[in-house]
Amino acid sequence: FQILERDGLIDLKQNKGATVLGINETTLREHFQIRAALESEACALCCRNHIDMSRIEQVLTVSKEMIKKEDYENYSKLNQSLHMEIWTAAGNEKLKKMLSELWSGLSLGVKMTEAEYAKKSIKEHEDIIESMKKYDTMEAWRRMHQHIERSLEDVLSEF
Repeated sequence: FQILERDGLIDLKQNKGATVLGINETTLREHFQIRAALESEACALCCRNHIDMSRIEQVLTVSKEMIKKEDYENYSKLNQSLHMEIWTAAGNEKLKKMLSELWSGLSLGVKMTEAEYAKKSIKEHEDIIESMKKYDTMEAWRRMHQHIERSLEDVLSEF
């Protein structure tokens, strides 16, 4: 309940219970703004630390295979795995924990098919990883930030 209250989803009244506040545009924007800041920093840390990219590239390769097979359910799981590999590679456990708590699978907007979403997402992932492979800190940071902002716009299209 404390996490839900912290995230603005419920209002806790001591010894009286909780009131569900629900999700609104402000809640979503704040959530994705924090994710964008933290995930972008995770990419930057990976670049600064010249991390081994093999696990991240492996997830990207399997993700592409899932799109070719039109297996969008597994692609969605791999999408989360790719992000988690970046958080892990960043080498900051507090950052990883915060992002794990923030993770939201709400990236797919109603106005977009699973195939459209997957193709857009995989292209953004390829661009992010390409920047990370070159250890281009600012470019990796910018591309991840744009990726998360685009995800927010997709979610807001549902409202």
